Amino acid sequence: MTPGNAITVAGAALVGTGLYDIHKGNKLRGTLLIGAGRFCDVFDGSAADRSGTKSSKGEGLDAGIDGAEMVVGAPILVVADMLPMRTGVTYSVQKLANAAATKVTKGRGNEIHPSWAGKRTNVWQWSSIGLYGLAKVAEEYEYNQVANILETGAKGTEVVADVLGAMANIGYVKDALVPSALTVETATI
Repeated sequence: MTPGNAITVAGAALVGTGLYDIHKGNKLRGTLLIGAGRFCDVFDGSAADRSGTKSSKGEGLDAGIDGAEMVVGAPILVVADMLPMRTGVTYSVQKLANAAATKVTKGRGNEIHPSWAGKRTNVWQWSSIGLYGLAKVAEEYEYNQVANILETGAKGTEVVADVLGAMANIGYVKDALVPSALTVETATI
């Protein structure tokens, strides 16, 4: 396993453990583990680059895990009252739309890579999720002013995530609409 993929998988394990802890009621520990797992996502690509092991398979693994963490994690966080329903639905739908566009693009024989907006969407989405989670933890410990400040920050980061997510979705759908590389190659023969 390459260094980048090892970091990706380790991060996913931390996120999964954090989601389990939240499901079991340990919101503080769960939130911190999710934060640590998502922090790994910052370093997996650079580890692959520095070790000379960057590949489309690693890129696909990273993107797939990022999407799976959101689609699986958002409902758990919503049920645990750690994330507003609208946020969980918006983020999950955005990830599913990206996955559908990627499937269509690859099915047509074309390449697709995470865009600038797509990478930043992920960072802003998980930042807002972290702030919402910390707000709920602060609320449990009766630090209500802190909870209000964190929730306000979460709402602000959510707006940025939504704008970037829309930009990413538009770009990925455009990629999906590009004529098939297989068709183009066949037509020129």
